Amino acid sequence: MALRGVSLEISAGECVALVGHNGSGKTTLLKIAAQLSRPSRGKILFQERGAELSPEEVKSRIGMVGHHTLVYDELTAEENLIFFAKLFSLPDPEGLARRAL
Repeated sequence: MALRGVSLEISAGECVALVGHNGSGKTTLLKIAAQLSRPSRGKILFQERGAELSPEEVKSRIGMVGHHTLVYDELTAEENLIFFAKLFSLPDPEGLARRAL
């Protein structure tokens, strides 16, 4: 319930800083915006030129770097890249990983 009553509109090119006490919902809001979590109530809407973007379109345009690396320690760098490329349905995950490394 950390985000109860939150309403936020950010225009293209606008810079916003989220500040607040521990547990106030900053990370939760960012995870929902990055499509890494789903809200238990309400919704988040992304638009471009007045048209709503699909979750797939949002995922391809937004990223989040949090406190943790969110990589799997038991996988190699290449295996992590391949895993996340597959997660996002990118073409040729193995080739992308090789080129990135």
